[in-house]
Amino acid sequence: RELPHEPYYVFLDALIALDRRHPGYVPRQLAANAPSWLAQFPQWSGAGTPAVHAVRMFDELCAALAALSYDLPLILILEDLQWADADSVNALARLADSQIPSKLLIVGTCCDGDWTAGERAHERLLSVGAASPRSAMLLLGSLTLEHVARYVDARFGPECLSELAPAV
Repeated sequence: RELPHEPYYVFLDALIALDRRHPGYVPRQLAANAPSWLAQFPQWSGAGTPAVHAVRMFDELCAALAALSYDLPLILILEDLQWADADSVNALARLADSQIPSKLLIVGTCCDGDWTAGERAHERLLSVGAASPRSAMLLLGSLTLEHVARYVDARFGPECLSELAPAV
């Protein structure tokens, strides 16, 4: 499924999901640490989206995620980064390079192939991820028929839907 190309969509989506689990916590932290991010959510701020320089957005995102993870560990799972917009990929690269201490773990997944943000953004993310002492990259191969069959058995019960593994 292809994600919308709205700037910072992967982070906006993650913040909304976090607010669903902890109502009110995200808007309070954004108001205190990332006002330009709060403005991205009219449902919380009542404001429109102001024009803000990208570097400020990146800095505020780092501060907001550090604040959100101050009391509790925070794990953000950002899937299908190959479909993310360039701003999101750049923000993720900046987060990987950030020196702000936090209890934050970001897990990003992506597939080989063309990136919506372009090859340059893809290469930047890979190079920052490889060079940053706070990052780790795991290159995984494609799933085999045996992997899929084991997953289907584990998820739905042994031999329950095993015949579907080749189709999956």
